[in-house]
Amino acid sequence: MNAVTARVPGSSTPTVREMEVLQHISDGFTTEEIGAALYLTENSVRTLTKNLFRRLGVRERAHAVNVGFQRGWLVLNFPLPEPITWLSIEPQLLRLIARGWTYSRIGTHLQVGDEEQVKHRTRSLFGELRARNRAHAVRKGYEHGMLAAPGGTAPQPSPVKPTRPGASGPRKRELQVLDLTSRGHSYERAAEILGISPSTASSHGRRLFKRIGARDGSHAVRLGFERGWLIPEPVEEFPADLVEKDALLLGYMSAGLTNVQIARRLGLTPSSVVRRASILYMKLGVEDRRHAVRRGFELKVLRPGGDRG
Repeated sequence: MNAVTARVPGSSTPTVREMEVLQHISDGFTTEEIGAALYLTENSVRTLTKNLFRRLGVRERAHAVNVGFQRGWLVLNFPLPEPITWLSIEPQLLRLIARGWTYSRIGTHLQVGDEEQVKHRTRSLFGELRARNRAHAVRKGYEHGMLAAPGGTAPQPSPVKPTRPGASGPRKRELQVLDLTSRGHSYERAAEILGISPSTASSHGRRLFKRIGARDGSHAVRLGFERGWLIPEPVEEFPADLVEKDALLLGYMSAGLTNVQIARRLGLTPSSVVRRASILYMKLGVEDRRHAVRRGFELKVLRPGGDRG
């Protein structure tokens, strides 16, 4: 699968495809996850990443994300979280990570001990920021006001604006299928409601995924809410037994991660993830992932532009 080679204006700026890879890197995505999101092979993603690093003059992902914010190629998610201010060494640690420094070099510079101690502090920092990895921590650092662009200010957030269906967005019928499947209807039931064949409804779903870059139906529902195509309905009662672990699982589902990928993140087996998902569906009163993600937005457990897990 070939990567797009069209360039963003400017002779030394990354290509369009490289920019897309950089955006996903800043969200903490792995090479496998970036490939799934952009419909590229893992080898294509690695090649794009290598070319991006060469173009930016960096050697690793966190430094690339920092350069992306410094040069205005990356923008903040909206709405922004509350600023975080610590009186400990962590802000300085984050700034050195953003420069692409190795753990060994950071430890020597900060005089905090050996490499393992620096890694331990870094893991604690990830926990505070709810970051997946170093690159994601740099994005979180900008969003929390711990890192700043030239001039001492953080990049301005880019609000999510509703996109009107039309030539450059989803078609009306595709959005109708998305809305119905987000309410727990199967393609067969959605087809019956819309007066079309099940195969046509399924085709609309597949075309929508490709058009908006969704990994699966639950990811498409999330993008639908983030881009203003789906509107949450008020929920009278919040489930009393919903806990933080449920919200985390729901966030991973909404990002379109598979059970295997979620299991890796949570340190569980895939079968345990399936069991947890079944319990979550019972709590939410839904039967599948798409409906669960919709309910998450209606309960404000998920929010447009918020943390992607």
